[in-house]
Amino acid sequence: LQAAAGANGKIWLSSDYGASWSESSSASVSWVDMEMSRTGQYILAATSSGDLYTSVDYGSSWTQVSGVDNIVAVSVSEDGDILGAVTQARYYVSTNFGSSWTLGP
Repeated sequence: LQAAAGANGKIWLSSDYGASWSESSSASVSWVDMEMSRTGQYILAATSSGDLYTSVDYGSSWTQVSGVDNIVAVSVSEDGDILGAVTQARYYVSTNFGSSWTLGP
């Protein structure tokens, strides 16, 4: 799976190495960073306003993460069980595929 932010603010997905693309159900916002697991099942994306969104179903549906804000960069482990989100001064970690988040020291 490949993902890209489109000019219309949506996240677009391709499962055929970029030959064709389909619009996901993501929010229509300005995306600043996006990472996914090796298979593409788990996707983590940050907006220019610092909001954080996750998808656990190959980009079919998206959930805004509450209590995590001012995000500037994201990271996803190969299998997607560990997710990271960074602000300018701190970081958040999830070790359960994005179900819950912990503020780092």
